[in-house]
Amino acid sequence: YALYYMRESPSTTLLSGGTVFLNAESIEAIICDQDMDVDEHTMFNVLSTWVKQDEDNVDTGKTLVSNINLSFIKTDYLKNVVKKCGFVDLSDVEVALKEIEEMLANQSPDEKEHVLVEGAGKDEVNGIYVRMEEDIGLGGEEVMFIKEAKEDEYCPDYGLYLLRSTWSITSCVDYSNILYSCEVTEDATSPRHQAPKHGWETIGGGDPPPICTWNPSKDDAKTSGKGYVAPNLADSGTNNKSLTSYTDIANGDHDDGCHRLSLRTMLNLPTDEGHEDDDYHDDMDDSNTSRDIEGCLARHH
Repeated sequence: YALYYMRESPSTTLLSGGTVFLNAESIEAIICDQDMDVDEHTMFNVLSTWVKQDEDNVDTGKTLVSNINLSFIKTDYLKNVVKKCGFVDLSDVEVALKEIEEMLANQSPDEKEHVLVEGAGKDEVNGIYVRMEEDIGLGGEEVMFIKEAKEDEYCPDYGLYLLRSTWSITSCVDYSNILYSCEVTEDATSPRHQAPKHGWETIGGGDPPPICTWNPSKDDAKTSGKGYVAPNLADSGTNNKSLTSYTDIANGDHDDGCHRLSLRTMLNLPTDEGHEDDDYHDDMDDSNTSRDIEGCLARHH
C-alpha cells in the first residue's frame, strides 16, 4: 500500500528523497499515476532526482518524461532547469514554451498578474496594466506593466514601471514624459514587484493622481502560500515521531498516521507477513501496482 500513502500525502513522501531508492518499474508507476495530487513541477523534480542518481536511469527518464505536461511548468524553470537536465529533448522544451506563450496570449488581462489603475485625472491612463516578463531595457531590476490600447482607440499604450526606487506611469511612446509617480520608501512592507496602492503624485498628467491595485495572476492566487520548496535531501528520512504510530499503521490503522510518513520511513516499515488479503481496506483498488511497489520496498528492507 505504498502507492496509497503517496497519494494521500505526496509532499512528505515524494519530496523526502526516498524515491531515489526505487527501481525503474516503481518510478514508472509513480510518474504515470493519474491519482497523484501533485503538479507537473513536482513530478518533474521527482523524476529528475531519480535520474541523477544513476547514469543508467537516463534512458528511462527520457521515456517517462512524456507523461509530464511540460507546458504546465513555469517558463523560468523550463529554461533554467528542464532544458539543461539531459533527458528532455530541447525541441520538447521549445514546444512547451510556445504553448505557454499561446496560452498567455489567449488569457484575459485580469487572469494575469496586473495592476488596476483608476481615478486618474487623465482618463486614458485608467485601466488594467499587465505584467511584462521580457526585459525592455530599463535596468536589471525593472518591473513593467503595460496597458495596451484597444484597436478602436486613438491613443498610445501606457506603461506602469518601477525604475530604481520610483514607480512611474508614462506613455510607451515617451518614457521620459512622466504622468504620475510614486516614490518607494525604505520601510515599504509590500514586495518590490507590487505597485503601491496610494501615495501617487501628479507630474505631467491631470489631477487627481490614480489609485493602483496590484493583483496576482490567477494561477499564483491559487497557490498562494503553497509555493514549491525544494526538499532537504540531507535530512531525508529524519523523523522524530515515535515508532508506536508506525506500528499502528502497519497493523492496519490508516486513519491518521499516513500523513506523517516519509518514503524513507516506509522503507523501514514491517513487511506484510502474516496478513491476509482481506485485512486491507476496500478502497485500495490499485492492488497490482501497489504490490509492485511493496515488492520494491521489501527488497530494500
